[in-house]
Parts: sequence; C-alpha cells; structure tokens
Amino acid sequence: MEQKSIILTITQPAFLPWLSYFQRINKSDVVVFLDHVQFERRGHVHRNKILNQNKEHWISLPLKKKGNYYKSINKMELVNKSDWSKKLTSKIINFYNLHKKKESKELIEEIFFYNNQKKYLIDYLINSNEILFKVLNIKTKVLYSSELILKKTKSDLILEICEKIGASKYISGPMGRDYLNLEKFRAKEIDIVFHDTYENSRKLSVIDDLFLKKEIDLNKNIFLKTISDFTPLKFRKKF
Repeated sequence: MEQKSIILTITQPAFLPWLSYFQRINKSDVVVFLDHVQFERRGHVHRNKILNQNKEHWISLPLKKKGNYYKSINKMELVNKSDWSKKLTSKIINFYNLHKKKESKELIEEIFFYNNQKKYLIDYLINSNEILFKVLNIKTKVLYSSELILKKTKSDLILEICEKIGASKYISGPMGRDYLNLEKFRAKEIDIVFHDTYENSRKLSVIDDLFLKKEIDLNKNIFLKTISDFTPLKFRKKF
C-alpha cells in the first residue's frame, strides 16, 4: 500500500494569532509548534494586536521578568498573582461591544478568565489555541518540538523535523524565503510552498475577524507559491 503523503507546517506558538496563521495550519496534515526555541521578547508569542475604534492596540500576557527572557518558550512563566485575565476579558468585551453577544462573550471568557491559573506560557497557549481550533473547525494534528529529539538549528532544524515527521511537502511562511536552504530540501525530495495572504495585512489577531465579520473562510485569499516563484504577482496557485 502506498504511504500517504504528509503535508507539514512548522511555526512558533503565538498569542491569539492572526487569520493566515490558522489558514496555513488548516492546509496541513500536521503542525509542529516550535516551543523549544528561545523566546523572542518583541515577537508575537505573548502579545498581539486588536482594533479599538479602528486603531491598533497591543494586548499582552504578563510574564515574569527576572531571568525569564532568556529561556525557551516552553519555560516562560506567567505572572499568576494578579487579575490580568479579568482586565483583558473586560477590555476585549468593551472594544468589540460584546456585552449582549452571548456566544462571543463566553468565548473570550473561556480564553482568558477561565484560563488564568496556568503557570507556564506554553500551557496557556496550548489551551487557548485548542479553543480557537474548535471555533474554526481545524482538525490538523498538533505536535510540539519539545516532544521531539532535535539537534539542528535554523533551516536544518526545519528539515530535521520534516524528516522525523515523514513530510513530503512543507508549507512555509513567507519569511522562509530568507533562510531556508532549498537545495537541501530538494535533495531529500521534500516539496516547499510558501504561504501568503493579502487579507488582514495589518496582522491583527484572529479575534478581530471573529467579532467583526459575519463569516470566516479559511480558504479565502490564500496563495501557495512554489520554491521557484519569488515574484508575488507572477504565480498564484490555490492549494
């Protein structure tokens, strides 16, 4: 029997990620979250942007600061002796006027208010993303890099994970063009496509889409480009 080809994507875990983040995962059979790599203070692992009166507004999860910023993502600790979850819940309900929208209000309460006893950031992200996967009806298998035995870094790390999973195709984010060693992937007969989207270009959290749009289509405005295509308007092939 011919072995089923596996489509893989790899990304860092993120706090209430943007729509295209979930689109890429939805197009894959397996997603591996890179939680063993070093935390990036100015990244999106613990913070993201939402809209308030049509202006971008950062919301963040509170992290312990002393000696914490040089740890791997899965070792980052949350501040758990404050009412931060209550404040974030109230802020988002007010920003999106959810007071009379029962289902939306309950979703935010589930993500924030009932998820505030986590010690580690990664546990919070796992739980909140599981909730969003259900809302978006994403069935992709989830793995974490800390569960794998990995020795490589950068492009070689991505290739190492592809080989461990047995992936025949890897869906990269657009930044993969800057660092992936394409020749090594070709040598292993692993196809690469780059995921791009032109919707929500401000990279706002997906909750902005959930609360401001009537319907979310995870297949809309997605363009997967082959490794030979580096001109955005030259080749737009739907998956």
